Formats: sequence, C-alpha cells, structure tokens
Amino acid sequence: MKKSLLVLTAVLLTSTSAFAENLYHPFYMPKKGGILSDTNVIYQKAKKTLMVKPNGKDAKIKNVLLSEGITFGLTNNLAVTGTVADAWYLNTPGTKGHDRFDNPAFAVGMKYNLFDTKKSRINVQFGADYTQGTLSMNHMMNEVWHWYDHHHVKSISGYVKAGFEIQDGFLPYVTGTAVKPVGKNESKSWYVGRAGVYKTLTANLAGDVGINYLYSTTTYAHSKHFNASALDASLNYRLSKNSTVGLTGSYMLSNRPVDYDYYTIGLNYKASF
Repeated sequence: MKKSLLVLTAVLLTSTSAFAENLYHPFYMPKKGGILSDTNVIYQKAKKTLMVKPNGKDAKIKNVLLSEGITFGLTNNLAVTGTVADAWYLNTPGTKGHDRFDNPAFAVGMKYNLFDTKKSRINVQFGADYTQGTLSMNHMMNEVWHWYDHHHVKSISGYVKAGFEIQDGFLPYVTGTAVKPVGKNESKSWYVGRAGVYKTLTANLAGDVGINYLYSTTTYAHSKHFNASALDASLNYRLSKNSTVGLTGSYMLSNRPVDYDYYTIGLNYKASF
C-alpha cells in the first residue's frame, strides 16, 4: 500500500511534463486540427555609425515590437501559419511610426515536417512565407534588411531546417533561409544561415542558442554586398501541459560595410489548443 502511494505521488508530480506537448522544440508542429498561439514582446535597440552624421550624431533606433502568430495543423506534419505585428518607435526621428503604433505588418505561410519528431531522431522541416510590411517577424537578422531596404514592403521567403537528436533533449540543427523582395525592378536577395543547439535542461526547462550569418546582394554605402553575423538565445519554461513562457535575446557580432550595433531582448508566450 505504501509503495503504491509513493508511485502515485511520483506520477502526479511528473504529470505536467510527462503528458505535455513540447511547444518550444524547434521542430514542433500542432497535430491535425490543433492550434499554436505564439505571442512576442521584443525590445530592440540599434545604433548605426554613419559616414555623414546628421547634427554630428549617429543614427539610433529604439522600439518595442509586438507580434502574434497562429499555426494551424492541417495534418500531423503540415500546418498553415499567420502572423501580425506592429512596433512602437521610441526615438526614431523621421520614421513614419515615430512615437506611435503605425507600422503594421503581416505574414502568411506553410510549413511541413518530413518526419514525426516523436518517432524519429532525424528532423527536417520546410517552410515558405509571404510577408507584407516593414517589420521583422521571423528573426532579428531580417531587421537588418528592413533597416537598409525599408522601402521593400513585400517579400517571399523559403527555408529548410534539419537536425539530428543525438540523445533525448539534445538536438543540434541548422537552418537556411532565402528572402526575395517582390515588386518592380527588384533584384536584391537575402540569405540567412543559422547553426543552433536545442537542449532540455530539466523536465520543464529548455534552452536554445545559435549563431547566424546574413549575406545580401544589396548595394549599400558604395559596397556591392552586405553581410552580418549575430548570436541569439532563448530560455523556455513550461507553465502547464499546453503553455510555456520564454526569455529571448540577440546581439549582433559583426557587420559590413557599416558600423552597426544591435541587440534585442524579449518575452515569449506559447499556448496550444
């Protein structure tokens, strides 16, 4: 009897993680008919050293980005996605959205998992998006694109993500993304590569860290190309079997051809239905 009570107590204590969906897994996808809500509040700060400085000062940007993403499972391996976003610019003179929400953006897309993440250690995901607006909604590196080519308000992008779960809860993976602006006389393209590692730290805590490299065919400051590298990380905690909260951050390590300092810090909340 005593042994049975101990077993029952252990089951109850671990039930949250044992039967919970892993919402912060990098290849997570809701099952058929399921919905994933992904809410973000991100503070972004940037400083760009200009060749010609207005009023003898460098250009600075501070804003708070709000976004809400919805993923709906068409099948267990295929889902449609939609995201809306806006930003409050705190001190960006000359910017349309200065000191107010006036920069709406949205994206729609699809993603597909080649393998069931619960049955295979090999993980492969394909995705594509159409984005309209001047805000980054997928990754901080895209904010570089919107800064230097803010007149581009429409784009299509595609990505492939692949990884191998070496052991339970330890998953190195890579992601490659190509972005193409849409419109008349648009010839510029952007390419982003990311190498990351996802690691389960406890039954309800996991982290993800990655390094990114961006290359662009755009012309800026008399240079034929633009490239940059950045570090990003997240720490996620499971609140319940169908909700998580996370802390995210990123920092730009290098960029050419201009001196560009950039970092973000944010909060993330995910819920499945």
